[in-house]
Formats: sequence, C-alpha cells, structure tokens
Amino acid sequence: MMSRKAGSRHLQDLRLWLFLSLGVLIAVGPLGCFGQDAQIISVRKLLIDVSPGFEKAFDGVQKSDLRELGQQILEHEKRWRYAPNDEAGLVLRFRLDGVQRKPSREAGKDLWVVTARLQQPTGQTAPDYHGYAAVPYSVGDDAADTFRSAADQCLGQIQMAANSASATTEILLGWLNPQADGKQPKGDKKRLAIRVLGARKSKAATKPLGEILLGEDPALAQEALTALTLIGDPNGLQPVIDYAERKPAPVRKKAIMAAKEMGGKLAAAWLFTLSTGHEDPSVRHAASTALSAVELRAARPRAKPQKAPAQ
Repeated sequence: MMSRKAGSRHLQDLRLWLFLSLGVLIAVGPLGCFGQDAQIISVRKLLIDVSPGFEKAFDGVQKSDLRELGQQILEHEKRWRYAPNDEAGLVLRFRLDGVQRKPSREAGKDLWVVTARLQQPTGQTAPDYHGYAAVPYSVGDDAADTFRSAADQCLGQIQMAANSASATTEILLGWLNPQADGKQPKGDKKRLAIRVLGARKSKAATKPLGEILLGEDPALAQEALTALTLIGDPNGLQPVIDYAERKPAPVRKKAIMAAKEMGGKLAAAWLFTLSTGHEDPSVRHAASTALSAVELRAARPRAKPQKAPAQ
C-alpha cells in the first residue's frame, strides 16, 4: 500500500513528466531568465569562438560566415528569436573545436565538436544552459550543413533544459535510478533527465550517468556520453574509458573528446596510451591532440581564491 506522502510525490512527479513530455515551453521571461510569460527564447547577442586547432585545421571556415548562419538558424527556429535590441535577451555562445584525421589518410572523417552556452544576465540566479554535438565532417561536405546539424542538436538540448526549469535535480536523478518497487523508469523519462542534467552541468549526475553508459541500452549510452562530456567531471572518466574499449574509431574519438573535457591525470595517462599504442592512426592523432590540450590546461597556474573583504 502506497503511503499518502509517497502517493502525493508520485502524482507530482507524474504531472511534471506529462508537462515536460507534452513540450510545453518555459521560455524567456521579461527579466531575461526562464519564466512562463513568453513563448520564445530571445537572444540579443550571438558569439562564435573557434579553438586554435579548429582554425588551423579548417581554415576555409570563417567565423563571420558561422555567425551569419547562426543568426539565420535562430530566426527560423520556432522557439528562438534573434533580437539584438532586446535588452532582456540572453547571450548565446557557440564554440567550435574538432578532430582532424591525419592528412595522409584518405579514409575516415574529421569531427566537428560544437558546444553552446546560453548565458543568464549578470545578477540572475538561474543557471546557464549548455549544449554539445560531435558531427562528422570530411572534405567536400557543406560546412554550413555541418554547423547547422550541430547547432540544432545544441539548441534542442538547451531548449529541453529550459522546458525543465521547474524540475529539481533530485527529481531528475530519480528518473535515472530504479524506483522503490525495483522497476526501471521508462526510456523517454531517462532520456529527458540525461539531457537536462547534462545541459545543467550537474555533477551530481556523474555516477548514475556512468552506470547508464555501461548499461544495456546503446541509445541511452550515447546520450549519457554526451551528458558526461558536457558536465566534464573527472570522476566520470573511468566509465568512459570502459565504454570505449573495443568500440569503433568514431565512438572512440567521442570518448577522447570527453576525456579532453574532463582532464586530470587519468585522462592524460589514457590519452597517452592511445596516442602511442592504438592501431588506428586517426585515433592516435585524436588522442595526441586531446593530450596536448589536457597538458596545457594542467600547466596553467590556478587562480588564487579572492579574500573576503574585511567586515
């Protein structure tokens, strides 16, 4: 027999799930944070950053072209709006990185890694939301189509997180774990929770996401890998390493990008092993590039914590 308290909690959880699954948008409110008053997410500034490695590898791709394309994407999205004069609008920042196959190899594809961050105005307590996409690219592909595909994935993740602003981390984590009666939550519920927790960069989700990554559902495992990459918690690296074992090169490269984001000694050691001993030259090249980034980040002096002002 379910207790009254448990029954009330179950009903609240069910209402929230139905609300989110129906796609009701919690969008940008009048103060630039996410509220229920408006129907779209308003972006007043669109920024495009490219890593030095991306700029060197794909020198034919211009930031100005990507910015113009990004504006067009926002203008054609039903739930987004590009409005430079909207003071309540938010800042959307895309960053492009990538893994280039070795020039000597004719086979295989490059990998564009695109992250997006929807930044709240200064002084707002609501969190920023993040998106991530890793999209194959090769010479001859349309760069605009590649960026559009990545941007659509990123915007979808951010929008889903905005939809779920009323869902607490505790509720979302509950959708990842078995219920009290031992039953597993439905796949759609898990998928939504994975995406939202990743978009929030919720480190509390690292352990259950690692378990899903090594679970029996390959589609959810890919979602979990994306979320772990976004979160960037080094504690999530071991499941990523285990998952990548005996996987084909494209999956291994996505795991390498996760290790690059997480950083730390384990990431450096694993990337070094791949860069020197993997049988696939494209994997060795990707690992070597990621290792350089991890070592460079580790060599930077840490910022000293600021002292609190005297009372």
